Amino acid sequence: MLGACRSVPEPVAAPAGSEVRAYPASFVGTLPCADCEGIRTELNLFDDGVYFLRETYLGKPERENVFDDVGRWSVSADGGQWQLRGGRESPLRFQRSDDGALLLLDSEGNPVPSAFNYRLARDSEFRTLEPRIPLRGLVTRRDGETRFKECLTGRDLPLAPEADYASLANAYATVENASGRSVLATVEGRIVRRAIGVGSGTQEAVVVDRFRKLWPGETCGPRYVDAAFEGTRWKLAELAGEAVVPETAPQVAAITFDAGGGMLGGSTGCNRVNATYKLIDGVLTIGPAMITRMACPASAMAQESAFVAVLGKTVRAVVDGQQMRFFDAEGGVLARFEAIPAD
Repeated sequence: MLGACRSVPEPVAAPAGSEVRAYPASFVGTLPCADCEGIRTELNLFDDGVYFLRETYLGKPERENVFDDVGRWSVSADGGQWQLRGGRESPLRFQRSDDGALLLLDSEGNPVPSAFNYRLARDSEFRTLEPRIPLRGLVTRRDGETRFKECLTGRDLPLAPEADYASLANAYATVENASGRSVLATVEGRIVRRAIGVGSGTQEAVVVDRFRKLWPGETCGPRYVDAAFEGTRWKLAELAGEAVVPETAPQVAAITFDAGGGMLGGSTGCNRVNATYKLIDGVLTIGPAMITRMACPASAMAQESAFVAVLGKTVRAVVDGQQMRFFDAEGGVLARFEAIPAD
């Protein structure tokens, strides 16, 4: 999942082992900003794999300069990198330093080549954030309690009976046969600590600041599903940073790794290609490519030559969602692929 880990990683729902015992934790720092004084960044990491993030753009008008996010975090197989996946289009990636701080990485999972600060220091105390964001979740009312299972984090939280809660509750009551069923809702809200119920202590809850809509029959959908490295048909999308244009080749350039036989098979866009491969301790070794010899237009032949050369240079493959990248021994990106949905 992370660009610099030396493995084809498996997504994890939550940290494990020593990582669980080390959290919850707060991290804070001021990161560079192109058009403001800096981005004060506050991060909560919880032991169930959930994160809360707040970014405050310093020097910008108040109420317009704070952006919150929630989601799930995971650790690479080698324990060296952290990935945060939430409401953003792309995940955030960090590397942990020896003193426990988190260093922000670029979109490929590499260190940022800059003299500016990209470091979030671990706070000596855990300071819980209360995110204020648009929320999607499954609403259920059962035994007199209304709950909200938030889609990005997977947390099942009580709804606080305040603010615009009544609008949501009334809408839920009008859904046919809704009692006890889960109905997808969209709201503007907050995740806060509240005393819910008589005599109870505080607990995490959702405050609905503005009810938007119910979506009967809809679900959250799968969270952050990574395509399988093996068994997926991977379409070539970029070579050496250049987009691959399908129209320039007679066929779709795509490959599949066969888990059972240790064989790679597919098309260069012109000819069929096969090769052996091994994945040992995260290091990917692809054997010499065997290709057919059909003649194609010059552009397709050039693409084929570059593609075959990439196979020989690849030492690492990283799957991130529905994309896969090949890396060379120096950590450079050789190619990017996109998963082709199964029929």
